[in-house]
Amino acid sequence: MTRKSHAPRATNLRPDPRILLKTASLAPHDFPVAGPNILAGVATEQLQGAIRDLEHSNEELTAVNSQLHEIVDQQRTTANDLQNVLNSANVATIFLDGNLNIRFFTQAMKSHFSIVVTDVGRPLADFASRSNDNNLFADAATVLENLTPLSREIKNNNGTWYTRRILPYQAHDDRAEGVVITFADISEMKVAEREIEAARAYSNSIVETIRQPLVVLDDKLCVVSASRVFYDTFDAKKEDAVGKPIGSACALHFNDPGLRLFFDRIRVGETNIEGYEIELDLPRLPGRRSLLLSALEIVGPSIGRKVLVTIDDITERKRVSGVLEAAKLQAEQANLGKSRFLAAASHDLRQPLQTLSLLRGILAKSTKNEDTLALVHKLDEPLGVMAGMLNTLLDINQLEAGIVTPEIVVFPVDALFDRLKTEFSYHAVAKELDWRVVESSLQVRSDPRLLEQMIRNLLWNAVKYTAHGKILLGCRRRGDKLRLEVWDTGIGIPKEHLHAIFEEFHQIDNPARERNLGLGLGLAIVQRIGKMLGHAIDVRSRPGKGSVFAIEVPLASGKPRVWASNDGQPADDIGTASGTVLIVEDDPMVREMLEILFRAEGYRTVTAADGPKALKLAASGTTEPEIVIADYNLPGGLTGLQAIAELRRRLHREIPAIILTGDISTGTLRKIAQERCIHINKPANAEELTRLVGTLLAAQRGTDVMRPPTPPKTHANQPLPVKPKNDPSLPTVFVIDDDDSLRATMLELLTLEGRAVETYPSSEAFLEAYSPSRKGCLVVDAQMQGMGGLSLLERLKSERVDLPAIMITGYGDVSMAVRAMKAGAVDFIEKPVDADELIASIQNALDRAQGSGTLSARHTAAAKCIADLTAREHMVMDLVLAGRPSKNIAFDLGISQRTVENHRASIMKKTGSKSIPALIRCALAAV
Repeated sequence: MTRKSHAPRATNLRPDPRILLKTASLAPHDFPVAGPNILAGVATEQLQGAIRDLEHSNEELTAVNSQLHEIVDQQRTTANDLQNVLNSANVATIFLDGNLNIRFFTQAMKSHFSIVVTDVGRPLADFASRSNDNNLFADAATVLENLTPLSREIKNNNGTWYTRRILPYQAHDDRAEGVVITFADISEMKVAEREIEAARAYSNSIVETIRQPLVVLDDKLCVVSASRVFYDTFDAKKEDAVGKPIGSACALHFNDPGLRLFFDRIRVGETNIEGYEIELDLPRLPGRRSLLLSALEIVGPSIGRKVLVTIDDITERKRVSGVLEAAKLQAEQANLGKSRFLAAASHDLRQPLQTLSLLRGILAKSTKNEDTLALVHKLDEPLGVMAGMLNTLLDINQLEAGIVTPEIVVFPVDALFDRLKTEFSYHAVAKELDWRVVESSLQVRSDPRLLEQMIRNLLWNAVKYTAHGKILLGCRRRGDKLRLEVWDTGIGIPKEHLHAIFEEFHQIDNPARERNLGLGLGLAIVQRIGKMLGHAIDVRSRPGKGSVFAIEVPLASGKPRVWASNDGQPADDIGTASGTVLIVEDDPMVREMLEILFRAEGYRTVTAADGPKALKLAASGTTEPEIVIADYNLPGGLTGLQAIAELRRRLHREIPAIILTGDISTGTLRKIAQERCIHINKPANAEELTRLVGTLLAAQRGTDVMRPPTPPKTHANQPLPVKPKNDPSLPTVFVIDDDDSLRATMLELLTLEGRAVETYPSSEAFLEAYSPSRKGCLVVDAQMQGMGGLSLLERLKSERVDLPAIMITGYGDVSMAVRAMKAGAVDFIEKPVDADELIASIQNALDRAQGSGTLSARHTAAAKCIADLTAREHMVMDLVLAGRPSKNIAFDLGISQRTVENHRASIMKKTGSKSIPALIRCALAAV
């Protein structure tokens, strides 16, 4: 606005006082008395002088007036400049006088208060109501009175935020002439503050969710901020901690040397400390706590040095880690125990199995009777199956021990396929399967023996799980790889089992763990060998349609390497058997069988029960062995390997040696692999062992080259069929089992006993052929493919078929035995079945079927045994027959487990029962 000018006009200027005084001082007597002319002259002069003075004064006044105009113009220019400055500042400003009336305002003020130029001079109170500022007038009066500036943040009606400041302006005598009010728009700043506050709240919420105590320190180690968990952990309060040294405001004191060292490292300028572990007693947590501290310097503009300290309570983690470490150690010990158990069990099982194998070989060579020879050959299948299972365990242990070393060569695929084609032709014919091998002229790079073992395991898997259809072995080229594929039309594999089938002991559709289906280790061995050779293995399958297993092998070119056949040199090419064989074996039965075997072959034999005796024989000079066959585990302080090494040293020559052992522990296998001995695992086939000895002796006498051992055959000959006797006058024993060998053996045994026997491979086959009018008894396996034995008995009972049954199983499940006997079973026999026990059980079943006096006598005897039991023993027996473990029985009856065991022993003694199935028979017979 333009300020009004109040400068006086020139026409209003008063005469100069000096002139007025001069004029006023002239008295009449000052004028000379003269004539009119003289008076007129004098007056005229005086008047002219006065006029001249007036003109001079007017000039002076004109000059003064001009100066005043210049001053006013300068003031007007200054005022305009000030107004322009205020307007250009874009700050809403209003000037009030001492009465709080408007003196002037800036341009920006017009929009703020809707004020115009004509409002100048109006009181502020008229405009205060236009703003959402109820304290405006009162604050202005306060500042005018107290001369103290005052500031507030105001939100306008349109949502705009302002900072309103009121300042006094004063005259030279410090008297307030009015106030100045400014309004600064801070809306953007408010938005930024809200965003910053939201970000801070968000970050705080994140920090609060972290379970670790967090604290930010400045360069003096004073607490800047901390998480709630920090305050809770150290029993501190925020208001007591912030701004104070960390040790003075919370429980995290510096009395711990390790903690002091941590903060000293921060104090001297370390910017990053990780994984600093200390132990402290925390106020709210029991016991000594393990803490893991870390420090990280926070870098940012204008924030100074800040350090973030994180504190992690790892007490529980260390405890769990300790538990896991103990569990790991326990697992390793269990694994070691497993290896020891397998080694011990394998050794103990292989000893009598070796005796049986050698005895079978001796009988086969010595007997001339065809019938006897046929029975001897029947031993091949069970011996082969048992040897195969033990050898599979041996393979797993060898792979775990890491003693299998691949020998990579280039060889033609057909050399491998031809061998497998001949080997599996017999098995395919036995199961009436179409067996095809697709020839190939390609060469691959691999270990031929290990690759052959992989394919052989896949083929065995296909044979086991293919009941009808075909099996195909072939290959197809894919880039620089050759896929060796085994196709079958077997049961297939569900999708969820495709990975699990490569795990140890995992089998599909074999809940009974039937021995003719193996142990479920074949595919595990395939996978382990594949990883060792770097050969990828994959499988695709459709349940009910079949499966395809494939091994990817690198293709190769160049000259193939000839590798020796696993069959070794034929016996006819070795020549006449001669020479001295030293047998070192602590098992007298195995030692005797080996001695008989090699003497029958024409060798001279010398035997020793341990290493020291063998060395004593060699030192006596009475004999000089040409070959040594020794067990590994021997009494007397020397192992078989040590005895052989000492014998070679004393005789100063490399004697061919065979370690014949049932020990499959990884340590033993490693030691044997490191020595110059041939390892044969028990049970060794008699023919294979004699052929190997002949080969080694022939090589020793010629080139001194030891040939690799021939692995024992693990497949069996086809069992000889025996037709059952079907005499209508005799009760029939119906044998139902899906194991062909066991079925044939029972048939032979019961036929020799004069029983009428019929055998069936499944419950479904029996039901299809059986007529309820026929009498006899059942001998049935508990678990078979399709309908199991228990389901068969329950079905016969529901159809009111009174046919006593004997259930056979490989599992001593008490609850299953009780359920079977309630379904009609008169006996429950665990495998392996004793021939005399089976015959007695069949007689018992037939007596029951005929209702003979023998059955009545058995009932009377059983009832008397049960009656002799005390009331507590009756209770314990009922719970035992219900399948309850001893510790559960003790809990149910409120007695100790030792007392339960004493009652069980008394029950078994009083009833004359040597097993739980026998107790079940006695209890049911007494009913």
